[in-house]
Amino acid sequence: MVKEIKIKDAAQLDRISRLAWDAPYEINLHTGAVSMDVRDITPTHMDDLVGRTVCLVAGDNADPIHFGCLVEQMEGNRKSRRTLRERMDAIINQMEPCYGWEIRLKRIQC
Repeated sequence: MVKEIKIKDAAQLDRISRLAWDAPYEINLHTGAVSMDVRDITPTHMDDLVGRTVCLVAGDNADPIHFGCLVEQMEGNRKSRRTLRERMDAIINQMEPCYGWEIRLKRIQC
């Protein structure tokens, strides 16, 4: 998956790097001929990237909804949406209804 964002300042790059460390998959940053892991952004890279449009690329194992929310947080546009953690909790609750051992345990207890 690929998402483009505009880098406004060094604080945004710091936020991108911090959020990428919490992601359960790798996120790479591409701009022109430069390609790097977002977790490896150094102060020298920050000076070169401010004011540019970059592509954030997630691996094939990334959840598209999670990646979209993560990029919104990286851009700083989370005012209009729920936080990423709330969104992921809602997704997990939808994806993992009470199946299997939980239902069997309830049946045994009744």
